[in-house]
Amino acid sequence: MENEWDLAESRSGFAYNEIIRHWILQFKFFGQEHLSPLLGRLLALSFQNSNWLEKYDTIVPIPLHPSRLRKRGFNQSLLLAHHLRKNLGKISPDIHPHWLRRTRATRPQTELPLAERKTNLEDAFSALADVRDKNILLLDDVMTTGSTLNAAARCLKEAGAAKAGALVLCRKMWDSPN
Repeated sequence: MENEWDLAESRSGFAYNEIIRHWILQFKFFGQEHLSPLLGRLLALSFQNSNWLEKYDTIVPIPLHPSRLRKRGFNQSLLLAHHLRKNLGKISPDIHPHWLRRTRATRPQTELPLAERKTNLEDAFSALADVRDKNILLLDDVMTTGSTLNAAARCLKEAGAAKAGALVLCRKMWDSPN
């Protein structure tokens, strides 16, 4: 049976809350690109005194499909990665935005019920670089179920990556079933 979770680990700068939600919506959907330095700096401040990033060889921002990139005009994950690296300096791995490609347009995850999120992303990514034996840190703005990051991690692992972890600006916190 195939391992359903290929993402080795994940960290977030913040819990998803109304303030962060507002900033992210403005940033992604209302042309407020000027928020990217602030958001990248906030993420960097969350990890500036941590050696957690040192175990990764490179940062790979989650890519957008070309049609979504044309519509939005920028990849929010790539902008966050650049501002994260700028603020962390030497302790930040290099950024390689072209190591992973979105191969097909998918419906936005936020429009889908939980059960459909995983299948929506099947075969949605392809590795474009030799990632064999690399420890890759995927970077995205929001992690809800982890389906996007896990699909990207699966693609990289199938291409030979040693490990794929994730760093996100914020993460949705689910209520415990207990």
